[in-house]
Amino acid sequence: MIDKQMLKRIKQLSKGLTEEDVAEFGRIMEAIAEKDKTEEDEKLLPDLFLLFDDAWTSDGIIYPLLHAVESFEVTFYTKTFLKTLKDSYGHAPESMEWLFIGMMNHDLALEVIKENIHLADKETFLALLDFFENDEPLLEYHKQIIAELRVLVNTFSKKTGTGDGGGGKPAPKPEPPKFEAPKVEKPKAVVGDTKEYRVLKKGRVLGDGIEAHHMPSKAYLEKHGIKKGDGIAMNMKKEDHVLTRTYGNRNNAQSNLKSRDELLERIKFLSKGLTEEDVAEFGRIMGVIAEKDKTEEDEKLLPDLFLLFYDDWTSEGIICPLIHAVESFEDSFYVETFLKGLKDFYNNSKECIEGQFYRIMNHNPSLEILKKNVHLADKKTLLALLDNIENDEPLERHKPIITELRALVNT
Repeated sequence: MIDKQMLKRIKQLSKGLTEEDVAEFGRIMEAIAEKDKTEEDEKLLPDLFLLFDDAWTSDGIIYPLLHAVESFEVTFYTKTFLKTLKDSYGHAPESMEWLFIGMMNHDLALEVIKENIHLADKETFLALLDFFENDEPLLEYHKQIIAELRVLVNTFSKKTGTGDGGGGKPAPKPEPPKFEAPKVEKPKAVVGDTKEYRVLKKGRVLGDGIEAHHMPSKAYLEKHGIKKGDGIAMNMKKEDHVLTRTYGNRNNAQSNLKSRDELLERIKFLSKGLTEEDVAEFGRIMGVIAEKDKTEEDEKLLPDLFLLFYDDWTSEGIICPLIHAVESFEDSFYVETFLKGLKDFYNNSKECIEGQFYRIMNHNPSLEILKKNVHLADKKTLLALLDNIENDEPLERHKPIITELRALVNT
């Protein structure tokens, strides 16, 4: 049994001030998660809900607490969530939305919400629905669930559920409205899925044991003013997530500087294409990079992406996603980065870099940027690249471009 003194200790540990605190917090949460629950344990759940803090960045605090609260019996857990929602939502709205997603995607928990919605403070529950509805992207499945819950909360608010029907007798509950089950596929978290965090979290299911690992870490994103929802994350099993470098309080100021390297190490390994799963994961990460709005931190990644090209590749599942990722950057930035790093890029992968050079020549806006910034490239390397292209029987339309570029390089 956890007494008041231990609860005070847990609250202190949840601040995650040191790696030791995070480790001890994790051990306590794991003990709670694994034990058979007694009535005394159940009294702890409201206090655990109030531990959530939207300012947290440490996965070593967030996920152990999540597993602890979701280890309680589903009906009891969901009812307690509803009863305490006013206090817990006022304390940590983003975290409560996160828990709420897990319940909406869990059949039994969703039914418990529908049947016991009167337990929640009406104003707070509607605020939660508003918060979730405004947190794009909103899946079609969730749109239908939210519409149903809005009707139910207005039908079964605390006032209608416990009001006085006259003579001191409780007012009878109205008949619940009838709804058809959503006709779209229910979201589900899949290990290996790599997307922006705000997309991944919409698929979490209560108690599924799948965690989203930010790459780079949430602490790193926060340090550079990037919303954690915009960060790239990958769904992982709990036992794999705890092995990552930034799990727990390992993402301190020093290791934050390595967070981009952590992502690069993973990408470099996957780019070897050793298994179909590695190729698929590489493609998903490149797809996220290609589709997202680029930040200054993303732009720092481009030189490293150019250095991933490898002439001996045979898998289009590696080559094509990487091309789409590097070419998704703004044209001027892409071409200037290409020129500035050309010496290293070309030494690393002549054939692939020549391929990218052809693509720049075939794109008029990029070609104009190239001409204006040819001075950014190492002269000897650029002339060697032009020699190779010229010796490779270029198309007739490329010949005058090569001649013009030679003149610009020498000028």
